[in-house]
Amino acid sequence: MDSHTTNELLHIFDALVIRIWELVLQYDDLGSFAVDVSDGDGNLDDIINSKVDILIERYLVTDNLDQFNGTISRNAALFVRDMLAYMELSSAIKAGEDGRIQEVIKVITTLFQAGATTNYANELLHLHCGLSYSWTEKN
Repeated sequence: MDSHTTNELLHIFDALVIRIWELVLQYDDLGSFAVDVSDGDGNLDDIINSKVDILIERYLVTDNLDQFNGTISRNAALFVRDMLAYMELSSAIKAGEDGRIQEVIKVITTLFQAGATTNYANELLHLHCGLSYSWTEKN
């Protein structure tokens, strides 16, 4: 994938996440939300923390995909969910945290297996088994 395509995907991801937050916070734009919060309607951390579970339940749990109006909305929710998994993998690799890497590899392996891309799932399963059972820190 070339850098232009990757850049476009990241812009789409950003736009989707912003729109999801607008829907969860019930604001037409996050700029208005920022003004209202800065005017003393509450602590930003408290407000965001109170909405995270709602966001996850509505938009990231695959059992709730039937609530969306059409294929495009369902695919957008799946795209956000999958991008979050890949972002977690990238972050875990950068931090060198083996436990996080292994946990997210399990999730991504399941996504590939469920998406009928079993060759990728098999390779990730091999990687997981190697990390968990075969390869030592000295290797």
